[in-house]
Amino acid sequence: WMNRQSGLVSTSSCSGRNVLFWGTEGKGGEWLVSEHSEVTSNAIWEAAQDALETRTAEQWQGRLLTILTEPFVLHVLCEDMDVATLVLRAAHETGFKESGIMSASSSGTIAAVRTTAMRLEVPIAADHQLLVSRDFIDFIVSQCNSRFRANALRTQVFFRALRRTMALRDLTSESTGWVVVVKPEQAKTIKVALESAQWLDLAFRMAPVEDGIALPLTPAGVAGMQSADVPVGPLQELLSGAIKLRQGVELPASKVRAAKVSQYDHLRATLKAFADEYGATLSDDDMRSIPSRWERVGDCVLLPRGALQSSGMEALRSASIVANSLDVAFCKVLAARLLGVQDEVADDGFRSSGVRLLVSDGNPWVLHVDNHIKYTFDVTRCMFSSGNITEKLRVAKWNLAGEVVVDLYAGIGYWTLPILVHAKAAHVFCCEWNPASIDALRKGLVLNGVADRATVVEGDNRCGTTVERIRRVAARVILGLIPTSSDGWPAAVEALQDQGGFMHVHENVRDGEEAEHAEKCVSCFSALLAKRGGSWEVSVVHIEKVKWYAPRVRHVVIDLCCRPTVADP
Repeated sequence: WMNRQSGLVSTSSCSGRNVLFWGTEGKGGEWLVSEHSEVTSNAIWEAAQDALETRTAEQWQGRLLTILTEPFVLHVLCEDMDVATLVLRAAHETGFKESGIMSASSSGTIAAVRTTAMRLEVPIAADHQLLVSRDFIDFIVSQCNSRFRANALRTQVFFRALRRTMALRDLTSESTGWVVVVKPEQAKTIKVALESAQWLDLAFRMAPVEDGIALPLTPAGVAGMQSADVPVGPLQELLSGAIKLRQGVELPASKVRAAKVSQYDHLRATLKAFADEYGATLSDDDMRSIPSRWERVGDCVLLPRGALQSSGMEALRSASIVANSLDVAFCKVLAARLLGVQDEVADDGFRSSGVRLLVSDGNPWVLHVDNHIKYTFDVTRCMFSSGNITEKLRVAKWNLAGEVVVDLYAGIGYWTLPILVHAKAAHVFCCEWNPASIDALRKGLVLNGVADRATVVEGDNRCGTTVERIRRVAARVILGLIPTSSDGWPAAVEALQDQGGFMHVHENVRDGEEAEHAEKCVSCFSALLAKRGGSWEVSVVHIEKVKWYAPRVRHVVIDLCCRPTVADP
């Protein structure tokens, strides 16, 4: 494999060996046993006995009989110092700490990959006399074989790292040829957003084209644009019609190349390295199965639904040993303890997590810190949406001192915790019926030191028992359930205190219909309050656009003010 790569060729190598050497150090001798594999104690013992019996005392003068384990060594001729650096980087990362440059000349640079960590040298005879017992030889041979196995494993890891390093070199040295064309007045804003997402190819400069400004894309940028997996912000806002994806536009080279290789590039290189190692051929679809974006919660990385799924990937992962090693390698690239793939939220009434863990240490609980708030939960049973961060920040800025709040869909504390920690609410009634979420919520309340200002109300918030516990207590009610929280509206109305307050209604609404949907909410809550009794005025205070939920569908929060009116005398 290595000699097929551009820029390097091996000049000499040894996979490692177990030997029995008879001779004098520095003056030569004879290999009585030499195996590039494990050896048996019997073979060493018999060869030692033969050396004692067939050689005279004079021949033994000044000589030692030594059991020796020598680790892997490799000498590589590299076309330049840059390639040699890549080889040595892979060597040092995988434990070959004594690796270095042997020579450098106009014909190339020779890099030596080596280590002394697994070397073992034990004299067992001298001056025609055996120095140790048979039991000791058995022990030493077992140690030699153990080190030889460790050497073989480390060698395999080295070549895997070298494959990944060379694949990364090849992937990042090529231009994608793809650009995104934007309106001139939007170019600066989108350029900054692309660079922030590591989607801008810094090897080329943006340039004017016939219908706008062309910005060069990295492979991650191309993948993200093609799948419409676009970060929240200017790119997402402008995706519908304002930007165009195009291939084959030649741009001038930049004097500044990307200093940092993205994790996406590392993932692609890792996949390519595994495919090379196991003789698999990868198609463009297989490479596109590597996601360009993912969600990080605590020390867990969650890949989007459908990630790592393609015919070539399935073939490569058909052997469990390959699948496990590949997943662990991905996990290492992403610097995570857990690696999972998201799936549809379970239709079990609890909206349980559909996460399937690919790499786990047996503990699916994570600790996620968001805006100085600690959330803890089981990623395989509880949902967590990073896309709600803008609404969490908005809620955290409220001044709720002295207020009592009812959170009708508390979950693990998405809204409860920022309301208590930052908005300083006097008390929150947390309604939840998912046992896994309740467990996480209680732990989160303790972690953040606010358990004394919260009451967890377990059970269905539509049932009479729950309604009685929250009746007439709330200055505001959080209805944080999508796609709609309408099942909880009657309970929310009953929870509102007699002097009125606010409803924060989470809904999924088609783009452009936010105001119309808000008026429908006004009508519904007005009817429910009239049924409760008295005269009420309901008005829209604010409509917050939280995130895109689906194409042309937004997650919004409609803030309603509900106040009792006094009839004219």
